[in-house]
Amino acid sequence: MKRTFLVCALLLAAGQGMADEIYKSTDAEGRVVYSDRPPAGNAEVIRIESAPRNEAAARVRTQRELENLAALEQRRKREALAEAAEKKAAETAAKKKDQRCTVARNLYLGFMEHSRIYRRNEAGERVYYSAAEIDAERITAKQRMDEECH
Repeated sequence: MKRTFLVCALLLAAGQGMADEIYKSTDAEGRVVYSDRPPAGNAEVIRIESAPRNEAAARVRTQRELENLAALEQRRKREALAEAAEKKAAETAAKKKDQRCTVARNLYLGFMEHSRIYRRNEAGERVYYSAAEIDAERITAKQRMDEECH
């Protein structure tokens, strides 16, 4: 057990001071290629010294990244909910507009198809429109239908 612990500690200590090797070569088309594996032909070896990691700083960065991701996810959820609410409101408004259009069209068609048109007064009695009143109501109904249906 002590031996395993000692080997792990030595590997970790050695790993922090090690250098990484990068291979720089030129391909057949003359482009410079960098790789972590040696190519088949000649390559220049570039040694990159790695600095020991600051574990505390890495944990803080990781925590910040996690918090940023959580905040981003929350923002996306809020935006999705707002978009869904806007879509539903637009659909509701479109349905109401269709209903108003149908009512206006039916009123207009009623004035266009019938000659004896009446309304009820406060007492519930029929009061027939005159020809001039029917013409005025037709014009008003046509304007309302045009507004609601376009």
